[in-house]
Amino acid sequence: MTRWYIIAGMALILTAGCAVRVADFTVVSIKNSSIPAKSIGKRVTGESCVFSWFGISWLGKDPNLKDAIDKAMESGGPEYDAMVDTTVYRTNGLLKNCYTVKGTVISTKK
Repeated sequence: MTRWYIIAGMALILTAGCAVRVADFTVVSIKNSSIPAKSIGKRVTGESCVFSWFGISWLGKDPNLKDAIDKAMESGGPEYDAMVDTTVYRTNGLLKNCYTVKGTVISTKK
């Protein structure tokens, strides 16, 4: 009888999971597109990290993708309002979990 409890418990643990909303994007494309840029800036990086212990975040906090994007955009300067050639990395380390965003800032303003 206890064997069935162990099997049921293991099945419950192995099938458990969660879903977390990560970000909202205004424009996302995996195709080559032409975006009219008035000026092209430098390559920038933004990062959002939280402390973790063996991949488990403390205090229910998770890194925030929007914060990483905002930090990358802000490091480009106030005249830039979009990013192209952007890559997003999610890293789960032993002591920290991070989102890292790398891209080239552009200005589409007139």
